[in-house]
Amino acid sequence: MEEKENIIELEVLPPKSKVTIVIDTDMYMRIQRCLLEGLAFKDFEHFQKCIKEITAGKLEDPVSDHAYTLMLLCNIIEESAKKDNLIKKTKFDIKNSKIVEDPG
Repeated sequence: MEEKENIIELEVLPPKSKVTIVIDTDMYMRIQRCLLEGLAFKDFEHFQKCIKEITAGKLEDPVSDHAYTLMLLCNIIEESAKKDNLIKKTKFDIKNSKIVEDPG
């Protein structure tokens, strides 16, 4: 028999629930930076290995699992932005890695 002193009330999100969120572009950019800069990729080869694991659906490396989670989150945000007609086209300089035309 469980003792009442060992039981606490806890707020939880039930499995398979869908949550509507609103985030601004700055938060989206932070999530992308976490994906590219915050994960513990050892080197470019490790990054490529993780991408192959994600593509194959075989997440063996913990970093692959974390990267997949962040990629899914970015994809959900991007799909929501498309549905709300928030996506704009702009020009990007790939050599200097910067936007050269204000999308605003």
